[in-house]
Amino acid sequence: IIQVLTLLASLHYDLCAQDLPEYFEDHMREWMEGFVGLLKYSNPSLAADEDDTEPGVISVLQAELVENFALFMSKYEEEFQPFLA
Repeated sequence: IIQVLTLLASLHYDLCAQDLPEYFEDHMREWMEGFVGLLKYSNPSLAADEDDTEPGVISVLQAELVENFALFMSKYEEEFQPFLA
């Protein structure tokens, strides 16, 4: 499920990278609340071991979410402003 969520976050990024689709602008609150919830998620059984060279699946998801937030901060600052509190 985490890998599917990562793909969805990546798809969201790709769809918003060129221009913010009206649907995403109209439903930004739902997306951002979901993203923040996923960013807070932790599951020790899915975490990478200290000796692993690859990041765990949750770390990959969280990195994708941070990329989404960075995109919105740089391209859609006005629309994203209400979620910076």
